[in-house]
Amino acid sequence: MSKQILEQIKHKSVLTEKVVDNVVRYAKSIVAANNAVKTQSMITIIDATLGSGGHSLALLQELTKIADLEINLHVIDLDKSAEKRLQQRLEGAKFLKQVDRKYSYKFHHMNFAEISQLGLEADILIADLGLSHEQYGSSQGFGFNENSSLDMRLNTSLGVTAADLLNALGENELNKMFSEYADIKFSRLLAQEFIKTRKIALFKSVKDVTNLLDKFAVKNNLPSKKLKRQVFQALRISVNQEYQNLKELVKSAAQILKPKGIAQIITFHSGEEKQVVNSLGKLRLKRVELPSPEELKINSRARSAKLYLLEN
Repeated sequence: MSKQILEQIKHKSVLTEKVVDNVVRYAKSIVAANNAVKTQSMITIIDATLGSGGHSLALLQELTKIADLEINLHVIDLDKSAEKRLQQRLEGAKFLKQVDRKYSYKFHHMNFAEISQLGLEADILIADLGLSHEQYGSSQGFGFNENSSLDMRLNTSLGVTAADLLNALGENELNKMFSEYADIKFSRLLAQEFIKTRKIALFKSVKDVTNLLDKFAVKNNLPSKKLKRQVFQALRISVNQEYQNLKELVKSAAQILKPKGIAQIITFHSGEEKQVVNSLGKLRLKRVELPSPEELKINSRARSAKLYLLEN
């Protein structure tokens, strides 16, 4: 996939070129094998983290160029509005109006940890563990917008918010959350600071947290921006039980993927990397791929991204 195609994707999904190249290579091998015995080829793909739809759209753009291939795409997201965004992008995709290849897609509003419940046998599984552009820009507290509430729930039907955790967890629990989910320096001191502050006023907004972190960073000679990223990461992981869900996704991949089927999981920090590697089971780690220098120039989100290519 060219740099021009990458730039056409408004909200750039990371490592798109490598994800698509791996799938296209797999799809062409299926078509070649089936053509030899005069059998119709179909590929079933699960995009477990639809988000802005960047990976799904790029896959359709390249796979519809392959003759004699039927594409069956299943997309998953906890955000119901992701389905409408994908529909809009597909309707505006000129390349789909210029091809006669068969493709279908179905949206599933669910947690990707429950993927085995779909009863599918898939060729490809893709999961991008980063937040989407829409999530960062929402009022749920994923970014540093000071007017946002301390929510951080990817699924708003969950009961516990980030504010609930900061206002209720004890020192040991806060310390464990900060150290295990974000490797924060002085995690116990930070936990004590949160408890001290909430005795005066409970945490309600992003601003309440960033004000505390700015002061704590100055007092302990820490980079404020990094500390904020770490604390917000720890809160988001805890609120959404992200590590437990990721473990279940990797384990489920071995159940739903066809023999020689591949899973591509994009991680953004060492905690996610450990969960993937420690949950492989019978899956085989083929390789870990990094963003190209060209992608890093046009997509700053890709700096910490790694693509884990797994084979069943």
